[in-house]
Amino acid sequence: MLEFPEFLQVPLAGWVDAAMGWLLANLGGIFDAIGHAILFILLYIERFLLWLPWIVIIVLVGVVAWRVMRLWWAGLVMAALLVLIGSFGYWDLAMMT
Repeated sequence: MLEFPEFLQVPLAGWVDAAMGWLLANLGGIFDAIGHAILFILLYIERFLLWLPWIVIIVLVGVVAWRVMRLWWAGLVMAALLVLIGSFGYWDLAMMT
């Protein structure tokens, strides 16, 4: 009486496992190509962010936050939070993320 009725249970995990197995077996090469293309783009974005001076990124984020949210203090808060990340020594990791 305490367990969920068996006739209401849907074997979703088995169906998903079977579908994923079929997709990987038959379309794995396509997924690999898509994954490599995405990784290629992300690596260039990462290199660009690591190349930019920290002050440029802080100013850009502050201006974008101010313009998008239309609140001057939102830009200031975002810029201050980035300064905080940098002061903790996590700037490079933040740019990689």
